[in-house]
Amino acid sequence: MQNRITPLLMTTAIVVIFLALFSAGPGVRGEETAILPYCLEVNGIAPDVYREADGAVPIGVLATGARIYPTAKSGDRYAFALADGSNAYIEAKGVEAGSGVAFIAAAEAALYRADDGAPLKTLAVGDAVTLTGRRGDQYQATLDGGAQGFVNKSDLNAAAESGAVLAAEEIFETAAYTEKRAKTASNVNVRTGPGTAYTVMASLPNGTAVTIIDESNGWYQVRLADSRTGYIRCDLLQISEGEQTPIEGDLKGTTIVVDPGHGAHDPGAQNKSLNVNEKDLNLSIGLLLRDELVAKGAKVIMTRETDIFWELKDRVAIANQIPSDYFISIHCNSVENSSIASGAETWYATHGDDTSLNAERKAMATAIQAQLAHDFGSKRGIKSEKQLYVTRNTTMPAILVECGFLSNNEETKKLIQADYQKRIAQSICQGFLDYVANSYKGFADVRTHWARESIEFVVGAELFNGTTAQKFDPNLTMTRGMLVTVLHRMAGEPAAQGDAAFTDLAANAYYVKAVAWANEQGIVTGVGGGRFAPDANITRQELVTMFNRYAAANQQTLPQKLTDSFQKYSDCGQVQAWAAAAMEWAYQGGLVNGRTATTLVPCGTATRAEVAVICQRFLDGVAP
Repeated sequence: MQNRITPLLMTTAIVVIFLALFSAGPGVRGEETAILPYCLEVNGIAPDVYREADGAVPIGVLATGARIYPTAKSGDRYAFALADGSNAYIEAKGVEAGSGVAFIAAAEAALYRADDGAPLKTLAVGDAVTLTGRRGDQYQATLDGGAQGFVNKSDLNAAAESGAVLAAEEIFETAAYTEKRAKTASNVNVRTGPGTAYTVMASLPNGTAVTIIDESNGWYQVRLADSRTGYIRCDLLQISEGEQTPIEGDLKGTTIVVDPGHGAHDPGAQNKSLNVNEKDLNLSIGLLLRDELVAKGAKVIMTRETDIFWELKDRVAIANQIPSDYFISIHCNSVENSSIASGAETWYATHGDDTSLNAERKAMATAIQAQLAHDFGSKRGIKSEKQLYVTRNTTMPAILVECGFLSNNEETKKLIQADYQKRIAQSICQGFLDYVANSYKGFADVRTHWARESIEFVVGAELFNGTTAQKFDPNLTMTRGMLVTVLHRMAGEPAAQGDAAFTDLAANAYYVKAVAWANEQGIVTGVGGGRFAPDANITRQELVTMFNRYAAANQQTLPQKLTDSFQKYSDCGQVQAWAAAAMEWAYQGGLVNGRTATTLVPCGTATRAEVAVICQRFLDGVAP
């Protein structure tokens, strides 16, 4: 037993002597301590701040330009002191190491070597040192001549000493996020952070239900069934049916395309000093705007929900092919020769002969810009530019919002803040609501239609109804039953003496009374075989024949506007003998003209919009 203890005591003595030798005097290394950055700077998109080292729910974000002084590192997060003396934590990926300049305040100061703590160079009072790191009570420092080592905290001026424990200038609270239910769209990995560089914490099979609790830069933060939280890429989740389309709301039945500009390899405008790309801000604001519009009942289609790139023509195609009712493109501005330009502005385009569409675009831009000016004090107003591709080539009211200037550092610092982005989204949404409420009260699919004036006329005269409460369906082909119903209403809906003697009329069909009346008046005679064919699409020659017979039955005349004949058209031979006189009457009276410069297309069908136009022309032109 004695022989085993003696070597242990000797070893202990050696260790004690070694520590004693290397613990005397300033500049001693003592126990090896990890080197922390002297400070951390927020230079990009505002990173989340957490109360705990392993916390899942952030308490806010740091503003761009904020500088913090780390006191420790736990995993992939740095701890730093808050003003109340407590600690907060920030992920290392959200910040960059920074440096600071301090001055020697002690007469016997020295620069010490990193490896053994031996003095490397004597320093004089007033000497400047650049601090790049911190280890215990020492700072990692670089001298003007390039020499590197460590200086004691006690040898530096008070400003540097107090600076090491400064709290962040401000933590901005993050806005509450409306939780959504979702399912995985494939087999997916759940990660500990919003990016593929983070550790996989779980793998979920296709169809697994999760709850989305937040989203950032193309990633959803989700809560799993076991209450753990993690991150899944946005395009790998499918929002559960109904989550994005509330039953009620001011925008119910409205489809809006939200287009966050740029993406992927196209960063858009940049603020290189603050490391901010326009594409990231556009996406963040666009997603927030989507949530605001959905909360009001709209169906929102995003041109992108992640950091991907679409050509301008593809963005337009998405909107035009759905088709959507409105298009809102989100961007941020920049100007090379000014660092003070600031404020939001809204752009629209006017082009072509569609004055109704042009007026709607301007009205939409005006309402949204007015709200932005009210909420943010912007003096920039609305702008018209025919060369903006997405606003020029969309077939619905479309605007482009420049949310601020990245060439202005102060405005950029605001634009990266989550609460500021949410305020922008709310402002755009409210301006849009004002536009919808005050500009047009009719059917959504008529707002920009070429026949809007005539459609509004026939609806106001109670000749037509919408196919639903929100839609008129102007491009729907008119049927024989529809047209007879319109003529019946035009006559004041007089009662028929009896039932129509047609075998193909459903007893409770909407057109039964109208067909019976029209048959008695000689306006319709059927298609043969005792049939009326109420659901058959009406042809242009049938249409003018019914109008001609209606005028005769009501002793109305149509003044002649043209002296030439419909027979000038190359396909005039397609007009049947029974319709020839009516076609000439309708052509010379200005009710119909050619589909092209050389063709009349008498056997072609007519849409509800075209019939609305003919109804207005007829009522404006006939005389008793």
